[in-house]
Amino acid sequence: MTETQQNQTPTGFPQSDDLRPRWRVLLDNERLVITVVLGMLIIFATYDFFEDRSEGAAGDVLFADVSDMFLPVLLLLYIWRYTPLALMKKNRSLEQVVSVQRTDLELWKGRAGTYLKGLSESIDQQLDQWALSGAEKQVALLLLKGFSLKEIARARSVSERTVRQQATHIYKKSSLSGRAELSAFFLEDLMLPEQKH
Repeated sequence: MTETQQNQTPTGFPQSDDLRPRWRVLLDNERLVITVVLGMLIIFATYDFFEDRSEGAAGDVLFADVSDMFLPVLLLLYIWRYTPLALMKKNRSLEQVVSVQRTDLELWKGRAGTYLKGLSESIDQQLDQWALSGAEKQVALLLLKGFSLKEIARARSVSERTVRQQATHIYKKSSLSGRAELSAFFLEDLMLPEQKH
């Protein structure tokens, strides 16, 4: 049985489930739904006005019919003219905020880049002082970034046992007890509050 046949009732008509997405889209468009309702009110009020007029209704009845048309027309103007203008104004305001934040972010990246470059160089110098091999330096950097031994093994295409041995050598050469002390060695000073002189 094909997919088309499955979605049809025995009489060959599409099932009501096939119509739901179209109705859902229409109902989700709030402005369109309100416009249709207001349009229908305007049509009925207009029809009522001309019917009352042809029957020779009094002025106050005709005035009531005109006022029945007036409110939906005002609401339509509000929905289709004022609301988009308000949204455009809000969007311009948000764009200005985003622009300022983007500028701040670029400035922060520039300042942080300088510090991070210096930190990276300091870490590299310290790893050289500990006389780590190239492979051990790579493992040490990955440990500092928070990778697990399994992830480091996968990234370096070596066994987890090899990475564990290299980590042990790193801790031994640096006289540190483990990953926490390794991270603290490089990051502790960064976390200290600024000293006032």
